[in-house]
Amino acid sequence: MAISLHTATPSDADEIASLLDASWAATYGSFLTPDELSVIGREWHHPDRLRRQMSNPRVGFLLARASTGALVGVATVKRSDDGATVSVLRLYVLPDYQGQGIGSQLLNRALAAFPNAQRIELQVA
Repeated sequence: MAISLHTATPSDADEIASLLDASWAATYGSFLTPDELSVIGREWHHPDRLRRQMSNPRVGFLLARASTGALVGVATVKRSDDGATVSVLRLYVLPDYQGQGIGSQLLNRALAAFPNAQRIELQVA
């Protein structure tokens, strides 16, 4: 399957929020209640929050799209104030598209946005 990678724009925020909500439901739905997933969606995946992140020059926000144009993955990385560290804040690929190397493509391209970083850290919630 052909995948194209793109830098996110504010107009993508609603679609990204939907992808994140679907990913969280698929990943955590077996032990988080629908109400808990809804709270996370409203607080962590709200389009306005995503737009604010995109406007931060220290944040790299990358999308993966299938040849159909469907959004299938997202990666977000953030450079530290001193530029030495890049933190992986978000890396999600929809379940139907996992196992095809899309996550690796997203991660590699997102990290390449900050080539002078000396350290990579993964942040998990």
